[in-house]
Amino acid sequence: MTDSTDPTDDAPTADPSPAGSDASGPMDGEMSVFEQLQWGALVLLIVAAIWATAQFYLSATRAIEVWVGTGYQPVVMAAFNLAVLLSAVAGIARLARRLGSVPT
Repeated sequence: MTDSTDPTDDAPTADPSPAGSDASGPMDGEMSVFEQLQWGALVLLIVAAIWATAQFYLSATRAIEVWVGTGYQPVVMAAFNLAVLLSAVAGIARLARRLGSVPT
């Protein structure tokens, strides 16, 4: 009987994970706590943007009355709500860019 063994059968197989990587990383589909916090912040900023947009519209319509009558509170509120809206949009854009990028 002849024993036909393939010499490559005993060769060690290469590990597909990079050298020094930890195999206990998050499984596919799971988000890290930092990513969950970013998504939560994104949701809060979107809610703030919607709220500020509605408030800005209401304040702007009331601000028209300021130019005819007295009372500058609607103008101040409109400016404040616009600042909140612009801040929320800037935060949304930054988080969306960060969440949309793939780490290399």
